[in-house]
Amino acid sequence: MTLKPASTKSVHPVRACRGASFAGVLCVLLLLARGYPAFTVDAGFLRAFPESGEVRALVFDGWLAEELSRVLLLTPRTLTDRFGNSFTVRNEKSRDGAFLRIIVSPDRPGPGSVRGTWVLSRRLSDGMPASISVYPVDNPNIVVTLVPEGTSPETGRSRLSLETWGRSVRSGVPVGVPLVKLYTMDVSSVVSMTRSTVPWSTLSPDPYRYVDSAAMVETIRSRMGSLVYLEDGAFDERGRPVYIRDGSPQREEDVLAAALGKRDIAGISGGVNCSGFAKWVIDGIIRPVTGSGIKIAALKGPTSFPDNRFTESYRESRDLSFALDWTRHLASAALSLASWNTVRPDTSGVDVTVEPFSGLHGHERNVGYRVADALPLLHWLALVEPGHLYLGAVSREVGEPALRTYHHVAVFIPYFDAEGRFSCAVFENAEETSITAFTDANRDAWVHLVRVRAPVSGRYAP
Repeated sequence: MTLKPASTKSVHPVRACRGASFAGVLCVLLLLARGYPAFTVDAGFLRAFPESGEVRALVFDGWLAEELSRVLLLTPRTLTDRFGNSFTVRNEKSRDGAFLRIIVSPDRPGPGSVRGTWVLSRRLSDGMPASISVYPVDNPNIVVTLVPEGTSPETGRSRLSLETWGRSVRSGVPVGVPLVKLYTMDVSSVVSMTRSTVPWSTLSPDPYRYVDSAAMVETIRSRMGSLVYLEDGAFDERGRPVYIRDGSPQREEDVLAAALGKRDIAGISGGVNCSGFAKWVIDGIIRPVTGSGIKIAALKGPTSFPDNRFTESYRESRDLSFALDWTRHLASAALSLASWNTVRPDTSGVDVTVEPFSGLHGHERNVGYRVADALPLLHWLALVEPGHLYLGAVSREVGEPALRTYHHVAVFIPYFDAEGRFSCAVFENAEETSITAFTDANRDAWVHLVRVRAPVSGRYAP
């Protein structure tokens, strides 16, 4: 079929491909019970995914392949498939004014629900299809995008990308059909064609695997009120409030001054800074098992560090690696307890070094990741390492001469709730903040992460 130039009426060039309209539906007809289809593919998210292939076939002529000038005049329309599931079809211009987006979305309860939304983007300049976007879960920051390979959407193959929070998990994955055949093809068929190249299973986390993480978050929240922020503050192995620098007892007047107007003084047990708080969190894992916390002196030893002859002379005088060493020792202590074997930071494997995002060199040895990538990274870690928390050592190049300094510690606990929604609790300086606040405050910095297994629910006592 010859494509019409932009100067003529913008007729979509794919009407001849309508023969594939019900292919995705017919292949699973015998498996239907009621409501949405039950799929044979192993991606669990499809069990709750509302397929719109049948409805898209019904609007193929009037919306998907219609002249763009006519589509622009259409008003939203609601259709019901053979299973009684209703979908709304509508159109809207993209924010940049370059595309008309034809949107097929399931009518489901709940504000902001995006799971199952299917979007065809056509160029306003000539009506040609540019891409198909699919939202596989109830998170607008996770999207599957399909584009034609080459210049023709009618021939050849398509290419698939999976993005989470603006970072590409997979890019350019070949899909063995032209883009136009995907107009009416069920998502389950696309998953089947790409199951060996796309990590679809990560889109269906098992909420049961995050019970311990969620319980830990609630325990920290419930007991954090006994703490105040105090510079250089921490608790020693016996649970006594001390100063990190020399282990001397915290002065009552310092703690009271820190608590003034912020906490009920009667319930205060002591003060902590960012490092002391991270120790308090990890001691809550260790003390119930061993009867005591970690000795502060054991957390100060040097670990591997991005140094050279120039920086070595400044390492101690400017305390360059304090937060890096501290977090590694804390994570290694928790791992030693879990394995009943002493492990040392440099060989423990607690450092997070994964690089899940294609086209992005995300990890730097001993430095970690750009803070701007923290949210997509923690989301990915929650998917592939369920039941873990992470201690972050924040670093910047500061001082004169400018040297990388690890100066702040934060605690991250990413998890999925019973409804499959992602959350990431962030704790800093005896306060709960948010991943957005953390990112905004440290966008120019790097964060080195170490992993710690969350304790079994009911056995955590900070």
